[in-house]
Amino acid sequence: MKASEWKALKALHSSLTMREVAYKTGLPLSTVSYMFNKLKEKGKFYFVVNYGELGLMVTTLITDNLKSDTGSLENLPLNVASVRKAYSGHGQFMVMYSIVPGPLVDELVSELKRDNIAVRTVVKGLEYIRWSPGFNAAELKGEFLKPVMEKAWEILNSSKKPPVFNTQSRVPDPIDLAIVSWRIQTGPFTSVLEGIKRIKESDPSFPKVSQQLISYHYRRHVLPSWLYNTYTPFLPMTSVPVRLYLFKGREAPALARALVALPYAYTATIDVDKAVVVAQYPCNMHYNVYSLISTADVELPYGEAILKPSM
Repeated sequence: MKASEWKALKALHSSLTMREVAYKTGLPLSTVSYMFNKLKEKGKFYFVVNYGELGLMVTTLITDNLKSDTGSLENLPLNVASVRKAYSGHGQFMVMYSIVPGPLVDELVSELKRDNIAVRTVVKGLEYIRWSPGFNAAELKGEFLKPVMEKAWEILNSSKKPPVFNTQSRVPDPIDLAIVSWRIQTGPFTSVLEGIKRIKESDPSFPKVSQQLISYHYRRHVLPSWLYNTYTPFLPMTSVPVRLYLFKGREAPALARALVALPYAYTATIDVDKAVVVAQYPCNMHYNVYSLISTADVELPYGEAILKPSM
C-alpha cells in the first residue's frame, strides 16, 4: 500500500463522498477516484451503520455441521445472510451470520432447531464493529500495515464497559433497508437511486417510490444511523487464512474491541459476556494478537478456528 492510499483511507473514515476525501487530503478528486478503483482489486469498501438505529441486530451463530457443505443450505431460513464452515483443534462447525430485528433473534434460533440444526452458541451483536483505519491502531510501515500496540492496549484497558444495544422498538422500514442493503453490498460511493432502481427491477413487489422520497429516506433515516466508511484489505487466502476467535468471559467485549482495531481484522460481534472476532492476521502479528488474548479474562472454546471461503 502506498502512503497516499493510506492517507486517503484514513480520511475515508469520516467522509461520505470521495470529494470529501479529496478535500481533507489535498489530493485531486481524480486521483482519489483512481486510487479507490485500484484498491477495489485488493479489498472492499464498506458503508458502516448502527444497525440498532434501524431496528436490526447482527448475530453470529455457531452450529453443528450441516449434513453436507451445500446440501442443507437451501433449507436454511431466509434470514441467514451467509454461512461458513470452520475447522479447529476442537472439531468442525458452521458459522452463520444473520441480520434481523432484535426481537426475532430467538425466533431464528428456534427455526434452526426445528430444522434439526443444533445451535451451540448465539452471539448477539449488541455492538458490531468493522475495522477502520480511523481506530488509529494501525500504521503504514513501508508497504504493509503494522499494529500500534499502545493503542490496542489502551482500548483493552479502558473499554471494560458492557455493550449497549439501542433498545428502542422500531419496525425496519423497507425503503431504509433497501438503501442500506445496497450500500453494504456495493460500497459507500454508489448511487442510492441506481440501487433502488435495480432492486425494483429484481423485485416487482417493491413499492413504487419517487426520487424525492428515496432522497428523504436517505437523508432523514439512513444517514443518522451512519457511523463511518472503511476499507478492508484482503491478503491471499492461500497463505493467510481467515480466522475466527470465539471468546467467552467477562472481558470478552473489551478484548474484541482491542483486536478488531488491529490491522487485517474484519469484524467483531460483541455480546454481554462473549464475542466473535473474524480477522486475517498475518503470521508476523500473532505475537501481538496473543499478547492481548493471554492477559484477558476469557476462554476460547474452539481455540483458533480457520474459516473455509464463502459457501
